[in-house]
Amino acid sequence: VVIGAGLIAATHAGMVAAVLEAGVGYGWTMHSASGSLTTAAKALVAFDLYLLWCITVQQLGALFVGLKSPIYLWVVSYPATLGYSTALFGCMPLAIVHAVASGPEPAAVVAVAAFGLAAFGLAQSLLDSPWEEVTVTVESPAGFDADAGGSREPRDGVYAARGRHSGKTRLGPLELSRGRGGDEPGRPLRIVQITDPHIGPFISIRRMNAFCEQTVALDPDLVLMTGDYCTTEAHLTPGCLAAAFAPLAALKGRVYATLGNHDHEVLRFVKDELAALGVILIVDAEALVETQAGLVQLVGVDFFFHDKPRLYSKVIRRFPPNARAAYRILLIHDPGAFRYVPADDHALVLS
Repeated sequence: VVIGAGLIAATHAGMVAAVLEAGVGYGWTMHSASGSLTTAAKALVAFDLYLLWCITVQQLGALFVGLKSPIYLWVVSYPATLGYSTALFGCMPLAIVHAVASGPEPAAVVAVAAFGLAAFGLAQSLLDSPWEEVTVTVESPAGFDADAGGSREPRDGVYAARGRHSGKTRLGPLELSRGRGGDEPGRPLRIVQITDPHIGPFISIRRMNAFCEQTVALDPDLVLMTGDYCTTEAHLTPGCLAAAFAPLAALKGRVYATLGNHDHEVLRFVKDELAALGVILIVDAEALVETQAGLVQLVGVDFFFHDKPRLYSKVIRRFPPNARAAYRILLIHDPGAFRYVPADDHALVLS
């Protein structure tokens, strides 16, 4: 913990120092060339200095201050993100241009393009996309008679899933339909998945509340949460997760969650906040849930930082397919862990 905190502090300090150095350099440049710079050039340099100031304040604020006000977000956080992204998109291309081209025009084109990409990315993060309804048809294995109570060997309790999209702008949850051979599927299992909200500058408490209200209005059979619920700023704001996900309390007994890598940074905080809402945490554990679409077997897998092939496979095999379950769903935060799901386990995996 001490080493990790030291590295984080050193990283923030290094970024602040780099920004301050750049600011001093800009100031000296403007002072030296004040007679030759046009008004437009001075305005651009002043704007860039403002972005550098935002980055500095954002770095320091992330260490000591909790969730920020909307004014702070628009004046500091979002411009800081714009500055980060512009530098990310532009640094290497600008270095190449300076090495192979003469004159300011090519560099200006690269800088404008980098800023445009950064602005587009910021706008995309702040605007909500239409919800997408996804239907997945799940066929039972040959010989499985659901009406007879699902009497089969656990190793046969697998399903071949075929995914198809049914309307990209219609508000709706994931639906799983179970069919047998050429039979029409029965009543579908309706799921809403919430993953990686990272409550903070981009997904605020208010914005997450709106998502959760939409979720409750859909009246799904299950709400499945797959980790990374907060940011550094949220860590410093007690009660923020309980407030953000508050509408889900209306779906008591239907909301299940597992953990992501960032949740381990403040494990007790995350557990307490979710428990206050009645969210059922399943970590390296299973839950059998009765729904209107049938019995569902949920297996929640923790996030593993090392020895992934062995640990992921071990946990999944510890909870084999249940012979009585109509559906089997694995909740695994890390999508890369899909490769460690045993080949004979055809469960739906949500990450």
